Amino acid sequence: IIPTAIAVIGLMNADLMEMIKKEVLMPTHRLLSMAQQILDDPLSPVSEDQNAVLLEKTFRKFSTLLQVAFGEAGARTIQDHMQSGSIETNLPGVVVNAIFGFCDIRMFTELTECLQVDVVKVVNRIARHVHESACQHAGAPNKNMGDAWLMVWKPSQHLAEWQADSALRSYIRIIIEIAKDERLTAWTSKPDVQARLPGYRINLGFGLHTGWGIECAIGSQRKIDVSYLSPHVNLSARLESATKQYGVQILLSGCMFRLLSPSVRKMCRLVDRVCVKGSEKPILLYSFDVPLLQSQGGSIPNDFDAADLTIDNSEFFRSVGCGVSDAFRVQFRDGITNYLGGSSGKSADWRNARKSLELCLGLEPEDGPTKAILAVMQEKADELGRAPSDWAGCRHLDDK
Repeated sequence: IIPTAIAVIGLMNADLMEMIKKEVLMPTHRLLSMAQQILDDPLSPVSEDQNAVLLEKTFRKFSTLLQVAFGEAGARTIQDHMQSGSIETNLPGVVVNAIFGFCDIRMFTELTECLQVDVVKVVNRIARHVHESACQHAGAPNKNMGDAWLMVWKPSQHLAEWQADSALRSYIRIIIEIAKDERLTAWTSKPDVQARLPGYRINLGFGLHTGWGIECAIGSQRKIDVSYLSPHVNLSARLESATKQYGVQILLSGCMFRLLSPSVRKMCRLVDRVCVKGSEKPILLYSFDVPLLQSQGGSIPNDFDAADLTIDNSEFFRSVGCGVSDAFRVQFRDGITNYLGGSSGKSADWRNARKSLELCLGLEPEDGPTKAILAVMQEKADELGRAPSDWAGCRHLDDK
């Protein structure tokens, strides 16, 4: 077991290796020294209970470090390698159907330049919110990428409505908890940050998509990670990136939207149909408008406990509500319907779409999707303000 454990450790980064050396290998070495001492001198005063406690603590630490390092997706990899006694990187992956969620910290480069080494404290505090929320709502963290995270909701059999609702709930919870986190507010309120980024608060973008992915060990004998390979994983990242274009915090693909329960679907709104790299067909994009806290001018009570696990998904979504009014939603739906013009785009009426969306701006002057679609029509309309002759009810999403 010890040689295999050392081989697995060799695939981790230097900081983690140093921690394992201190917390696991050195205590194990001391234990072996005690065993040798007993072998050399059976009468030497070494407590048997002490050995048992040390052995238990050592392997408990080692097990915990493996779980943290490889995550939920790495269970099979750890098991295979421990049983075989060697590190094998030529094993096939396993195809799974799952929900993939990607989230990213906005303006992280500028924040890093302001906070320097202290930005690690901010990142890890955000990570705590992200990881805890996903784990407590049927998901698991998979990748930490500095300013971004990949989360996975993997069913035991088939994806169900409650899992889709739970995935969306976890991201809404993260948004609410970060808005209420006084430590994060203290960091972003520092003079250096506000001088560089006036009014800056921690803000994340989220993409949610569902599809197949290949769960596998990726790397070499030098370093290995356990993650997922799939265009569907990439699409969740593209959706997160697109939240910047639409000025929203959460974007869901059409297939993710269809997996939600009917009551939650009613709370989302269609914002566009786009062609993206990695998808053979155009996909519908939906947003969920998360209300602000009351202290920030929104409708969510400041004392609302988004982490309360005693309330079910239905009650959670009823408590959170929608960040825009019913009147706005009706007006926006009319606008987006006329903009898209059906699945073929043939019934598009951009002049009426523009009228509806301009009325939307009267109700919500800062609404991102409204501004984005008006900008698209401004750029692509013909001289009479109509959809171009080759309009097919969708557009190319140029950015990742």
